[in-house]
Amino acid sequence: MRCGLPRVLVVTVVFMVGLIPAWASSATEETEPLRVLFIGNSYTAYFGMPQQFAAMCEHAGIEAEVDMVTAGGKSWRWHVGEGEALRAIAEGEWDVVVLQEYSRGALDKPAEMDEFGGVLIEATQAIGARPVLYLTWARQHLPDDQATVTARYAALAERAGAEVAPVGEAWRAWLTDRPDQSLHRADRSHPNRSGTYLAACVMFATITEQSPVGQVSRIEGRDVVEKTDVLVDLPAEDA
Repeated sequence: MRCGLPRVLVVTVVFMVGLIPAWASSATEETEPLRVLFIGNSYTAYFGMPQQFAAMCEHAGIEAEVDMVTAGGKSWRWHVGEGEALRAIAEGEWDVVVLQEYSRGALDKPAEMDEFGGVLIEATQAIGARPVLYLTWARQHLPDDQATVTARYAALAERAGAEVAPVGEAWRAWLTDRPDQSLHRADRSHPNRSGTYLAACVMFATITEQSPVGQVSRIEGRDVVEKTDVLVDLPAEDA
């Protein structure tokens, strides 16, 4: 699986002059771990995407600590109203907070997505962390939805000063090149193991600004979907 980011959407990461995150300083110095919080639903949780991201960081020599606040099928509106996500943001001393909206939120409720996404982005910025929007993919039988999903995530990011991890665009590029190799599960919505791996690759590239090419392709961890102790195990050439 090719993990380079597509040219369709360019992600720019800007650091203020003189402010280098502790985890990115010289390897000869004692560094703080990169702390990343993931907020979303099953699109984030399936096959342990945050854990796969952390394993990629470890493989690249970056110490990372990850946590997630997820609930199946839930939206940003639900997360704001329930309160746990906002508490986790405020109390965690995070470097990055990744925000994933309900899969059809950008299509069916864009105003709600903007409103409650804005709340979560502002909470993230208030603690000095980087908000990263997890731009999701279209459902397998509705590929033309991707353009709208991408446009609405990108517009929110521009308005609110957030970054975008263009996972859905990476999916679109892969499925265009390899239509015979699906990234969806049989429900045509959730990711399969390869889909989650590609999501983790894009997240790694966006957050660390390092290429995921050559990354670890077998990652162990408790997989709550298939009830195994392996999150992903791909042939190296596919990875």
